[in-house]
Amino acid sequence: MRSERSETSERLFLGVPLTPEARATLRTRLPDSLPGSPVPAENWHVTLRFLGSTPQERRDSLIAELRSASLPRSFAVEFSGIGAFPAARRAKLLWVGVSRGGTELGALARLADAVALRAGFEPQPRPFHPHLTIARTRHGLDATSVVREAFPAPVRMPVTALALFRSRLGSGPPHYEVRELFSLGK
Repeated sequence: MRSERSETSERLFLGVPLTPEARATLRTRLPDSLPGSPVPAENWHVTLRFLGSTPQERRDSLIAELRSASLPRSFAVEFSGIGAFPAARRAKLLWVGVSRGGTELGALARLADAVALRAGFEPQPRPFHPHLTIARTRHGLDATSVVREAFPAPVRMPVTALALFRSRLGSGPPHYEVRELFSLGK
């Protein structure tokens, strides 16, 4: 039997969804084979603030805070280059970097954190580093050759919204769905 908490809680995060055009272009620019477990392209996004298991009341409070927040103007980002956390020789996560628009993404992440704090969430434990996760490994793998591989050209994308995503775990990769979109200014 499910507990009441599991029925009313959702695993949530705030992020920037990719446009279909950026997603399609990135697919053509990434290596055919990535070490570890590639993240399905339909799950690509830029995480601004992980929220974790969130009861309905706190989710509703967060949504109300975001609806009343003064969101910044739309801006553009450029994705380019592949990197790894914590390092290329012992990669646990492979990512595409942000070569333009990182300052604006950082400001949006700070706003997401401030809104989350007002809604009762704990402070963000790590500093924000703008990136797009493309693969994960259970154990650190040497991804030096992938990180050094040339990235043909940056992929430009407009950022027009902040999204509240729900993450559903189960067998296979997580499934992410947009719960709510908050449009940025024009």
